[in-house]
Amino acid sequence: MAANATALATARAPHAAGGASALLGATQFALAAVVAPPAGLGGEGTALPMAATMVASAAVACLGGLLLARGG
Repeated sequence: MAANATALATARAPHAAGGASALLGATQFALAAVVAPPAGLGGEGTALPMAATMVASAAVACLGGLLLARGG
């Protein structure tokens, strides 16, 4: 799914597909750097911190999608 999303996003700017791809990659890398430490704070004994991080990330994505759909 991520590859299709990247292809759709770069299709909106075909004249700058390389730059758009670089921006998407940098954004994914930055978000992973922000989200990974809180997910690891719970230790190795439980998957609850990772599950909470996944649920929170999905909620933020849904909220962003709703806001974009409302504005566009």
